[in-house]
Amino acid sequence: MSKLAWIGSGILLWLATQTLAVMLAGAGHDWGMPMWVSIPLIALYPLVLVRVSAPDKNALLVDACIIVAAVALDACLTANLFMEERAYFLRVWTTGPAVVVGWVALWLIWNAACVVSLARKIQ
Repeated sequence: MSKLAWIGSGILLWLATQTLAVMLAGAGHDWGMPMWVSIPLIALYPLVLVRVSAPDKNALLVDACIIVAAVALDACLTANLFMEERAYFLRVWTTGPAVVVGWVALWLIWNAACVVSLARKIQ
């Protein structure tokens, strides 16, 4: 696949992730943090897909920065879930678990791609 195809795929995956995140936010009355942490994925999803597809070991610093971004966004999401919006999450989970599972799956795909990209470059 060409880099342009990976970028397009990343944008489509971000769009799906952001759409589900907006659904989780429920016009601001439900679990809003996924919407905010998904915004940076407009750049990160295509970037990480291009990096996974790149066989070269150049730009290892880029892969490391992507991992740092992933860890930071995961930390924000986790802290928010356990400290601030647990009740909102539980309400969303009881009314629409499929949306939660869909968003988490898309979130985990980009996290896994970050790890794979860095692991391929380190070997």
